[in-house]
Amino acid sequence: MVESMSSLEVLKHYWGYPNFRLIQQEIIDNVLSGNDTFALMETGGGKSICFQVPTLMTDGITIVISPLIALMKDQVDALRKRNISAAYVNSQLDKRTINNIYIDCEDGKYKFLYLSPERLRNKSFLRSVLNWNVKYIVIDEGHTISEWGQDFRTSYLNIAKFKLCFPSAPLIVVTATANEYVKSEIIKTLQLREGYKVIQSTFARSNINIDVREEQDKLSFIKAYLSKRKGQTGIIYTNRRLKAERIAKLLIEDGFNAEYYHGGLSATERTIRQENWIKGKADIMVCTNAFGMGIDKEDVRFVFHVDFPNSLESYYQEIGRGGRDGKDADAIFLYSSTDIKDHIRQEINFPDFEQTKDLYFWMIGKFGRKVNSNQAFVIKMQDVCLALQSDEEKTFRAFKILETHGYISAQSNTSNYGGIALQKNYHEITELTKNDHHLTIVMFRLKVLLRGRKSNGSLRIDFAKWRSNSKMELDKFNRCIEKLESLNAITVRYDKPTYLTKVTKKVSPNDFTLKMGEVTDREDHLKNQQQSLMSYVANSLVCRMRKILSYFGEHTKENCGKCDVCLKK
Repeated sequence: MVESMSSLEVLKHYWGYPNFRLIQQEIIDNVLSGNDTFALMETGGGKSICFQVPTLMTDGITIVISPLIALMKDQVDALRKRNISAAYVNSQLDKRTINNIYIDCEDGKYKFLYLSPERLRNKSFLRSVLNWNVKYIVIDEGHTISEWGQDFRTSYLNIAKFKLCFPSAPLIVVTATANEYVKSEIIKTLQLREGYKVIQSTFARSNINIDVREEQDKLSFIKAYLSKRKGQTGIIYTNRRLKAERIAKLLIEDGFNAEYYHGGLSATERTIRQENWIKGKADIMVCTNAFGMGIDKEDVRFVFHVDFPNSLESYYQEIGRGGRDGKDADAIFLYSSTDIKDHIRQEINFPDFEQTKDLYFWMIGKFGRKVNSNQAFVIKMQDVCLALQSDEEKTFRAFKILETHGYISAQSNTSNYGGIALQKNYHEITELTKNDHHLTIVMFRLKVLLRGRKSNGSLRIDFAKWRSNSKMELDKFNRCIEKLESLNAITVRYDKPTYLTKVTKKVSPNDFTLKMGEVTDREDHLKNQQQSLMSYVANSLVCRMRKILSYFGEHTKENCGKCDVCLKK
C-alpha cells in the first residue's frame, strides 16, 4: 500500500528520484503535519511534488485549483504517465463527461482533480464535492491570486469560502515568485489558518545569464543571435498577438524553425503548437504571456523579451523557464527609447470612493426592476462610461472594486458581434483573393451574409455565424480576417465584452462603505511594480540578480558575475 510508504519511498516509487531537492522535504513534512503551507520555490524547482507526494500517502483526493487549462492538462498528463490517477474539469468538457468525473471522484477513483477557480461557483460541482473525501486543497501558481484575483478573475476570492466546506483539509499554496506585498495579500485573501508556515527557497538562479540592452533594431539583433545557435530551444516574449505572428513569420522566412502562440488561437491549435515545441518539432516559440506557465521543458537555452513585461514578477517567472536542466541559459531583454517613453506614459488610474459609489447607484437606478427581483442584467462598459462621463479604465476598476466588496457578482461574456467596412468593392476584393482558396471562401460567405450590401461605413455582422458558414477553425478564420485587413480589403471592429451582472448586496447611500485603505494599497502596489520594472531596466550599477533578489526581499552582497552590469565592471 502506498499509504504505508514514507515520503521518500513514494518519491522513489513514482518518480525514481533518490532524494528530495532543496526544501521539498521540509514542505512535505509541514503538509503532513496538517498545517496550511505557503511554499515558494524557484521556477522548475519541483513545487508539484510537494503536494503530490503527501496526497499519495493518504486515502483521499486533492483538489488543485489551477489558473490555465493548458497547465491542468500538462499536470494531469504527467501524473497519468506515472500511473497516478488524475483528472481535470474545464469549460471544454461536456456536462456528461464532467458528471462522470464527479461520480468517479466520489467513488475514490482519482487522487487529483484539477479545476479553475471559476468552478468553485458552479452549483453542480458544489453539490457533488461535499460527498468526496477531500484531504488537501492546493492553489497552484499562487501568485495569480494577487496578480489576477483583484482585477479580472475575482473567483479567486471565493477560495477561502470554499475551504470552509472542508475545515480539516490543509490549504497548500505553491508559487515561484512573490514579494512581501504579494505574500501578505495571498495569506489574507486565503485566510490561512493559525499555525500556517511560509517555506521559501532562494530566488537566485546561478545559471541564468541576464542581459538588458537598448536595441533600436531588435529583430536584426535576434536574427544575429539565433544564427549562431541553430537548433537551440528558446522563447521570445512580446506583448501583442499580431507582433508574435509577425516575428515568427519573419524568422521562418529566414530559415529558423519558429512557431507562434497566443490567446487568440483555438484551444486545439494552442495545444498542437505547445506540443510541437515541447517535442522539439519547433525550436523557437514566439509568444505572448499566455504561453509558458507550468511548461516543463528542460533544455531552453534562451528567453528573449522584446517588450516590457507586466512586472518584475512576470519577468522573473518567464526567464526562469530557461536552464531548468541546470545548464546555462541566456535571458535577454531588448528595449528601445520608444519603449521607455511608452512605459513612462502608462498611467494607473483607480477610482475614488465617490466614483465607485456613483457606479453602484447608477446600476440600481438603471436596472431597478431587475435589482428588486434579484435578476441579472447586462452591463456594457461603454454605456457606463458615457452615462458617468468617466474613462474606461477607472470604470472597469470601480466595477471590480464593487465585486470584490460583495456588492455585485459579474460574469464576462465575449461578444460574437461587431462591425465591418468594405474598403474596396467586391470585384476588386475577388481579384485580390483569387489565388487564396481560404480567403475566397471567407469573402464569398461574407457577401452572402451581407446580401451584397455595399458600404464604406460599418455594417453589423455576427462573426461566429460568418466563421461557421465558412467552415473554418477559429485560428484559421482569424488569420484570414487579418490577411484581408492587411490587403486593405476590409476593416473590422469587434464589440467589447459585456458583463452579466447581479446586485448581491443592496444598501442605502448612507450605508454604502468601501475599504478604501485596501483599494489604495492595491493602487500603490501596481504603481510600485511599474516603477520597479523601470528602475530595473534603467539600472547600470547594481548586479541584475541582486536587484531582482532585493525586490523579492532577499538581500545579498554577492554579485552574479554574469549579467551585463557585472561584465562591464
